[in-house]
Amino acid sequence: MISDDGNGSISFKPFAGESDHIDEDYDIDIPTPASFLEVSLQQLKAKLDSTPHEMKSSLVYAQQVNTDLVNDEHLLGFLYVEKFNIDVSICMC
Repeated sequence: MISDDGNGSISFKPFAGESDHIDEDYDIDIPTPASFLEVSLQQLKAKLDSTPHEMKSSLVYAQQVNTDLVNDEHLLGFLYVEKFNIDVSICMC
């Protein structure tokens, strides 16, 4: 779940549902300008494109089954969790 507080801060809680109680002491707000999100997403996609097919076979399979399974929001989730470290995010996709 990605939530926006309306002030430009976004929180990502990967396994939280809408009704789940989340301890706010561990909530991390990451101010992320739209341009930063777009550039980070482009960099992650470029890195994925240059990754050998055999290293991303699960990702390719998911995209073949249903193109909506791995969309931009999904990829941004990996970036949020890894604090926009593209090299680590690429290993998790």
